[in-house]
Amino acid sequence: MKSYSNTNQIPTINREHFYQFFRSRSRIAVMVAVVLIILGGYFVYEKYFHLTPAERAKKELAAAVAGVSKLIILPQGDEPVLATVTDAKTLIAQQAFFAGSVNGDQLLLFPRNLKAILWSPSRNVIVNVGPIQQTSPEAAKSETPVISATGGITGQANLNDSKSKIKNKKSK
Repeated sequence: MKSYSNTNQIPTINREHFYQFFRSRSRIAVMVAVVLIILGGYFVYEKYFHLTPAERAKKELAAAVAGVSKLIILPQGDEPVLATVTDAKTLIAQQAFFAGSVNGDQLLLFPRNLKAILWSPSRNVIVNVGPIQQTSPEAAKSETPVISATGGITGQANLNDSKSKIKNKKSK
């Protein structure tokens, strides 16, 4: 500690040390505030914006139905099942129904009305429409829909429905 010869002399604080002290504290305060904002944002996102797979499937189905309903009149009283084309080249080689489809196209299946609609959301066009036919009583019990020989699906291995497997609700 310094001793002062003149009693009227007031001790001064080194300004550099003073500012350095508050700079380091302000950095800590800013970092704490940033962490709290990030955590708060995460919890708000989880509570209000994070969707479960079932909720996401409902939202995706509603968007597909809304898009297709602008282009064609959809069957009433039937809950559609949505599937997404993931390997268009293979499907086109196996089934004429998928001619003109690309990866990302969506297939809406209406099991009660036995109707299938292939829709391209990226191009906003209906690629194809066809009937779903059950060829035998065993097929009626099967969970795999079958589209007629004019084009269609014979299996679900080539389709990726990210929410659930394609199910023929008529068989329930």
